[in-house]
Amino acid sequence: MLEVAASDADPWFQISLRFHNDISSWTPFHIIVTVLELCVVAVALIWVSTRRPPTVSERRLRVTNTLLVPIAAFGALLVVGILNGFVQGGSNMTTALWEVRGFAMLIAIYALTSVLVRSDDAVNDLVAVTFIAATVLAVENIYRWYFILHRIVADDLAYDHVDSVVLVFAVLVCLGVLTFGGRRWQRRYALVLLPLLILCLEAPPLLEGRAPTRRAHRDLPGGILERERYTGAAGARH
Repeated sequence: MLEVAASDADPWFQISLRFHNDISSWTPFHIIVTVLELCVVAVALIWVSTRRPPTVSERRLRVTNTLLVPIAAFGALLVVGILNGFVQGGSNMTTALWEVRGFAMLIAIYALTSVLVRSDDAVNDLVAVTFIAATVLAVENIYRWYFILHRIVADDLAYDHVDSVVLVFAVLVCLGVLTFGGRRWQRRYALVLLPLLILCLEAPPLLEGRAPTRRAHRDLPGGILERERYTGAAGARH
């Protein structure tokens, strides 16, 4: 996982730019979907073409232990919110659809996870993906802090808004593996990853006076409460 929003001075950003932004933003073609969204669609099509009918026990488990109802309610509220804004008038539908895009992706990922992660091995694979993604994101954020943001004046998107959520989720996964048990490699990896995540989340605010960035963005995605407060203020201004 790499940063979605960053400075052009960050070479890693060029990779995520082509993965998370509309294809039309970096090609001459008017394609308003992202490579990430195409990957999700591809996985869904592969599952549809290769899926097997669920057994009776799997069908019963799906009905009794599921987040389908709250997820469906959440999706319905998103639709109602968009329609309400459209009916009220004076709204920008393009902006509205852009803002709910991430939530729609969340619903799609939940749907795929519920049908693909159905065994202990699949859960272990998901933990491995989480660990690798969090490691790459933490390393990139620390790299950006020490080698990029110390040389430029950062804007409101010095770090992506969701970085704190992703990194804290990885911390919780590490703590869960260490507390409740997991495979040996998971526990060993968690012991190494957890200090890295804590460094990414907490260390830079202690050094905030050393960077030439604006006060609101002198920390990594961590200093979570402080960062979200400034991010919210910036959003209110816009």
